[in-house]
Amino acid sequence: MVSEEEMMQQQLHKTLAASGTVRVVQVGEEQERIQAWPGAVDEEPGYPSEAAAYIMGVLLPEWSELFLRKHAGYGEMHYDLGMLGQAVDIHRKAGKLKRALIEGKPIGNEGVREVAMDLIGHAFLLLQLHDGPYPEGKSPERC
Repeated sequence: MVSEEEMMQQQLHKTLAASGTVRVVQVGEEQERIQAWPGAVDEEPGYPSEAAAYIMGVLLPEWSELFLRKHAGYGEMHYDLGMLGQAVDIHRKAGKLKRALIEGKPIGNEGVREVAMDLIGHAFLLLQLHDGPYPEGKSPERC
């Protein structure tokens, strides 16, 4: 039987492969990395940069797993308040980062890294609400 985490990882791999611009490459027994398909990006020496490779190969898969786990607890609630609700959540998360990074104040039980990951999730939810699709009974006008 496949665990829930393995199913989420498989879904992530399918989604990335379907995008046509990246592929997951097995590097070791437990380590994977994401590469750009040939021709998907400018093939210049040093590209992708180390930062881009880290973002695509480490942070994006990590964020995807965290998002799927957290989103499962909320379901489709992001439709209730729509794009404005996501904008408010983004504002709230950005405020936490400002307090921690600029003002040097504590931000509760979340660390800067978790807050940043959550902020990315809210940004993607806003984009999904902007672009659609919408479940039955929901529409851009109601979001």
